[in-house]
Amino acid sequence: MEFLKKEVVIIGGGAAGMNAALNLGTRDCMVIETPGSNSVFSPWNLMLKEKDIQKQEMLAAGNNMNDQDLVDTLLNGIEEAVQNLEKMKVKLRPSNLGVIPDYPNPGKAVRDIYMQRLEEKGHQILGGRVVEFFMNDGRIVGVGAETTSGKRIEVLCNFLIIASGGLTGLFEYHTGSPQVDGSVLALGLRSGLLLRDLEFTMFHPFLIVDKRFPRCLVSGDILTKMNYQDEDGNEFLSRKITKALRENRHHYVFPQMTREFYAQSLKGKIFGHIDASDKWFDEFKNQNEFGRIFKRFTKDEAGKIQLHPAAHFSIGGLAIDNRARTNHSNVYAAGEASAGLHGSNRIGGLAVLEALIFGKIAAQSINGSGNARAPLCRGCDSVKLRSPSAELKSLVWENLGPVKNKEGLEKIMNFLDNKEKISASEELIKVIAKTCLLRRESIGAFCREDLPVKKNSKSSYIEKSKITFR
Repeated sequence: MEFLKKEVVIIGGGAAGMNAALNLGTRDCMVIETPGSNSVFSPWNLMLKEKDIQKQEMLAAGNNMNDQDLVDTLLNGIEEAVQNLEKMKVKLRPSNLGVIPDYPNPGKAVRDIYMQRLEEKGHQILGGRVVEFFMNDGRIVGVGAETTSGKRIEVLCNFLIIASGGLTGLFEYHTGSPQVDGSVLALGLRSGLLLRDLEFTMFHPFLIVDKRFPRCLVSGDILTKMNYQDEDGNEFLSRKITKALRENRHHYVFPQMTREFYAQSLKGKIFGHIDASDKWFDEFKNQNEFGRIFKRFTKDEAGKIQLHPAAHFSIGGLAIDNRARTNHSNVYAAGEASAGLHGSNRIGGLAVLEALIFGKIAAQSINGSGNARAPLCRGCDSVKLRSPSAELKSLVWENLGPVKNKEGLEKIMNFLDNKEKISASEELIKVIAKTCLLRRESIGAFCREDLPVKKNSKSSYIEKSKITFR
């Protein structure tokens, strides 16, 4: 086992973690990068709109449950975030939303550029997974990690930036990395970090589960060129959703669209049948960020593609302010690990921008925090991690998926109540299920089929398993 001391530890090597590291004033930093960051899978499509319009759309999608300080901070930081990418020589081109890195695999290409910069700056990059928090007098003072080679390492630190992503990997079907499963959020829960809106998970209807293709999300223009059918070739979507997809206006009916796909997935398989000209399909393959998925196929060879709804983005996470501070004075959070920006639902094109902007802000907050340091210690109290079983993950998909109900939520609660001792991850699942039971309305990305839909509500907050709404 190796033992180290660092000024700053960053959990997560995605967009938020990398940008935080790049903007730190100290080189005494370690980035613990879990293989398969969601940022690598992302097309990095960045939404650029006039501020007032963008704000209106965010608040409308989030049912005005957004933290408006976070919204304003994001909108004020977008221009600089794009300029910083250009200064790093990231090639950008116009997209349907704003701009996008001009590479066949944008997420991987930008990550490689960042990693080169971080190596030049002298930061230590460790491939591995955080499995333990070290505590001293109610303060997180370090982490325990297992490297990809199986080595155990303990790192004490003055400051911690949590940029580990959300909890979508808890679900049987998800569009990102299975490693992004809420493990660090679970450790945070047991360590007394304040969490917010964990019951809000954005589900996406278009995970490719066809074995001919990579298991990944498909989005963008190709969705407008598909007929969606069941195993017998029958179209199953309502006229409203069919029309919205054809007109590429489905973002405004996303919750209903997801529910219709989810309902069909419970009955049988779902296929998207490409309905476009050969010329259109060839142009799509060469010009669109998702075209690389179909590079080896003609339109006829691709034919119909099996799809499945999946967990896509965690709207909830660690509660932060507009300086990326959590309720612990030395702990910061950014990206999908944080919460408050999106309210009850997220619109597309903002995830990477959120990560870049608040990752940098977290670093700047540490840079300006002064020289006060708490004593580091070894052998402190610790909070350890154990991953949930396959059986529990199946229950999570079935009962915490796009559409929930009281009976299914109680099924998860009873499963965990019957265990003599539950792990940190199991406690996280339990508290999410309990929050879903306590919420009295369907709103935004949260849907219970036994509750009415409302346009206004309060956010949920969880601290040491105590749940409040405010």
